[in-house]
Amino acid sequence: MKEKLLLVDDNPSVLQVLQVSFQFLGYTIFTARDGIEAEIMLEKCHPDLLILDVMMPGKNGFAVCRDLKRNPHLASLPVILLTAKTEEEDVCWGLDCGADAYVTKPYEPRQLEALVRQLLDDARAGRRSFAWTGLPSDTRVVQEAVARREAGGVAVLLEAKLPDSSVEAYCMKYGQARFRQMVHALGWMLVEEVRNRAPGGLVGQRADDTFFLLLGAEEGEKLRAELTEASQALIGGYYSEDDRVKGGILFKDPITHSLDRIPLMHLEWQPSEAAERMAVAAGS
Repeated sequence: MKEKLLLVDDNPSVLQVLQVSFQFLGYTIFTARDGIEAEIMLEKCHPDLLILDVMMPGKNGFAVCRDLKRNPHLASLPVILLTAKTEEEDVCWGLDCGADAYVTKPYEPRQLEALVRQLLDDARAGRRSFAWTGLPSDTRVVQEAVARREAGGVAVLLEAKLPDSSVEAYCMKYGQARFRQMVHALGWMLVEEVRNRAPGGLVGQRADDTFFLLLGAEEGEKLRAELTEASQALIGGYYSEDDRVKGGILFKDPITHSLDRIPLMHLEWQPSEAAERMAVAAGS
């Protein structure tokens, strides 16, 4: 049976583009033009996933999402907010309303398609992706690594973590919402790079500061170096020019009044602790 998507947008052009794109991918499509109509269609068509605009007449997407997630019969339905509202407080409010992902217009079609597929797969398997990225959990990545090892393959499992001190300093200065935007962009950059350079690789996430990468043995150190360079460029774009020039965020110690520089966020790579569990599981 085809999976059903409910697309909600008051812009007919946007709605048509979405409808054509997802029909081409084999989904059954239902549409609505505002929040009230969306709620009626939810009851009629029982979709597997909802793509929801925010600014609409009658009832906006934030309110629809909030009410849907409060309904015990609908709370597990994956919801993607697709909107032109890009302010940090809008992103934060959308996630607080329970959205499974927040995507801003203009969007990258391949990313949206991959996000829809991931959320549907996770919903079917009883998993839940991280709200603001849609990436699979670390558990799924480890399970895939174990399966490949047991099948006789070689699977390299790495963790890439953002340092706690740099994350804390960044959130204090720039805010949690902007940090989430950076994490979303970083996660999907890793997905694209792994997809292009290491077919069969997999990227997942634990908490909001740690990524898991499953690679074949042949990718090795070169890919890690390339991902490090690409991630540093992306992360740097979320700092002010002044902080980039200084190489970090300056904070004055309240006691000594000396200036301390907290370095820019960067990915710290290490073999995953889960790799040890994976090896044990594969050898047992």
